[in-house]
Amino acid sequence: MKTKLFSLALALLMSVSLFAQSGTCGPNLTWTLQNRVLTISGSGNMNDYSWNGAPWYSYRQSITSITIGNSVTSIGEYAFYYCSGLTSVTMGNSVTSIGNKAFYNCSGLTSITIPNSVTSIEIHAFEDCSSLTSVTIPNSVTSIGNYAFKGCSGLTTIEFNAVNCTYAGSSSSEVFEGCTNITSISFGSGVQNIPSYLCCGFSKLTSITIPDSVISIGNYAFVGCNRLDSVIWNARNAEDFNTSPFNSSSGRVKVLILGDSVQHIPTNLCNGMTRIKEITIPANVETIGKNAFHGCDSLTKVDVYNLAAWCNTDFTNTYCPLRSAELYVNGTKPTRIDIPDGVTKVGAYTFMNCTQVIEVVLPPSVTEIGENAFASCPYLLTINANMAFPPLINYSVFANCGLLSGIDCYVPQGSLALYRKTPVWAEFNLHENETDLQSTQAENNTTQIKKILEDCQLYILLPDGTRYDATGKKVE
Repeated sequence: MKTKLFSLALALLMSVSLFAQSGTCGPNLTWTLQNRVLTISGSGNMNDYSWNGAPWYSYRQSITSITIGNSVTSIGEYAFYYCSGLTSVTMGNSVTSIGNKAFYNCSGLTSITIPNSVTSIEIHAFEDCSSLTSVTIPNSVTSIGNYAFKGCSGLTTIEFNAVNCTYAGSSSSEVFEGCTNITSISFGSGVQNIPSYLCCGFSKLTSITIPDSVISIGNYAFVGCNRLDSVIWNARNAEDFNTSPFNSSSGRVKVLILGDSVQHIPTNLCNGMTRIKEITIPANVETIGKNAFHGCDSLTKVDVYNLAAWCNTDFTNTYCPLRSAELYVNGTKPTRIDIPDGVTKVGAYTFMNCTQVIEVVLPPSVTEIGENAFASCPYLLTINANMAFPPLINYSVFANCGLLSGIDCYVPQGSLALYRKTPVWAEFNLHENETDLQSTQAENNTTQIKKILEDCQLYILLPDGTRYDATGKKVE
């Protein structure tokens, strides 16, 4: 009896290839199955089905190819559920949505081309398509449902071209959950938004490139990318972040490259990147987020190619990259800092710990200097303050620069009296340009304060012979 039933089932399956099966699958759609090829024709939306409700469900294991006509606008729920023998799909360019579990467990499917008309890929749409090795998300897609590609264990490569995809799963229902072999994801040149959790758990991903078109990246977009060690950031004007888009992956990143197209470095971009040692800030950068480098505790070098943008940044003691790193300007370690013309503010902590700097030039445009802007510059000998009116500052601006009276400060002609009446500035060894310097030196050639270097250490020598080190501590 069992043998007869098996023979009947086999004969039924074989008949699919010999005789066409057909019917309707939507208000204006028909289907035909012949020679293992399922063809959907007509126009408009396909019906939604239950798990075993599609009219070709009983033939599902014999279907090897599906062709969806150019006027079909949707693929219904459970449409090709468990078509495990399916190896190829051709979708027309009018399809806008792929329904819930439409291709669920099509385990023989090795590739899929999603047309550039699709805006929505629903939940579980391609779940357990375990033979898929790559997938391209077209630029038209705006939403990818929970678990859309869950269990696609053969997936290694993703090409993400969606311009403005606003949803791609959540913390408990990732789009690519269980896709443990993904090694590469590339973002198209027009991508503007990378949605939250998109790359969640890509544990074999080692590098990522963010294109210049990107404006926003959702929270935790790269959470769990535990082998991510290289980030190339080309986003021109990305929005600031509440937390780093790399989140728990930040601590793995060793290399961060900011592309020449970058104009804004977002707040919290590098938050927690404790392994990066060098950062180069390109010439086109115009603004830097306040906490952009928070937690980059292993930095040894920051190379700035737009000093104006650097000056306009307000850091804090906790978030200043110069707590551990040395400042380079245009590829060299400067002994003189020339604040660019037009800069109105020198931000807080911007030149802290520049131990090699001996001279600072401030342009006439400066009206504000933030706290600790030049703190701990122990070898600072000269300030050229070209502002007619001295900006109000507090002592922290030049904290740990030694005795201020041991630093020569040159001011514009006609401004000397103002500087002598202004707190902090009054304590410098003030001169009115070179003319005043010459007369001062002539009058005080026996009494002027001297600055001397001995064994690479700066000392301040007062007229009475008292000596102080660069921190202002008296040397016995």
